[in-house]
Order: sequence, then C-alpha cells, then structure tokens
Amino acid sequence: MTLSQYSKRRLADDFNESFNAMLSELFETTMGLPAAVRSEAAWSPPVDIYEAGEGYVIAVDLPGVMANDVEIYVENGVLILKGKRDLEDHEKRLRVERARGSFLRRFSLPEAVNVDGIKAESKDGVFSISLPKQAVVKPKKISVQVAA
Repeated sequence: MTLSQYSKRRLADDFNESFNAMLSELFETTMGLPAAVRSEAAWSPPVDIYEAGEGYVIAVDLPGVMANDVEIYVENGVLILKGKRDLEDHEKRLRVERARGSFLRRFSLPEAVNVDGIKAESKDGVFSISLPKQAVVKPKKISVQVAA
C-alpha cells in the first residue's frame, strides 16, 4: 500500500480538473442544448452576429456545406439553423480535424426583427442570414377629455 501526503492544494486541483472536464464535455459541441436536441447536433459551427444598417446579420462559417444541406427557419421567435456536413472518403484520410455530421444552432430573435423579411445567402463557405428590423411603433399619446 502506498501512502501519500494529504494536500489541500492537490485536492483543490483534482476537483478543478474534474469539474472543468465535465463542463468541457457538456458545452464543447452542444452549447448546453437539451438532451433531445443534443442527439441531433454532432458539432456547432461558429457564428458572428452584428448590427448592419437597418437590421442584424448572422454570419455562419460552413465551408464545404452545400446550400441544399442547410435548413433555416423561424419557430416561436427562434431562428433555427440545421444541417449536415459530410466529408467524402473520411475513412481514407490520414488526419481528420474538421467537424462532420449534423449541426444545429438556435438564436432567440428580438421582437424588433421582421420575420417575413429574413433572407439568407451563401458565398465562399459563409452563410449570411439578414434579419431586418421592423418599423418601431411609437407610443401615441391620448388626451383625456373631462365630461361635464
């Protein structure tokens, strides 16, 4: 039997290492999605979201993904981006680092987005989803008349 000296520092380091490994496994590819959704998503493409002109843009890096392999739709105020990337002959490759398989991303839309005006285009492996803003309805002041 081997005896080791008790160390608070070592105990804390072991706990941190285990905890970080658990969090990495949970959030690495599925971003904490519910279990039913996680089974659909093998990987998660990176995105940039920015405001441009009269709306927002979501730029999604999807090199090697054809437009007909991607679905983009809105459901209950959530923009859903779903698809797949398959690498041909990946079994024959000496090294495979690029993610493949199904992916799924969800984005909660602000109320200011005009859902009917959403457009998407693909160019050079980047899918750009344009989300136009709706015209803002300004509050109308109503005067109260005093009855005689």
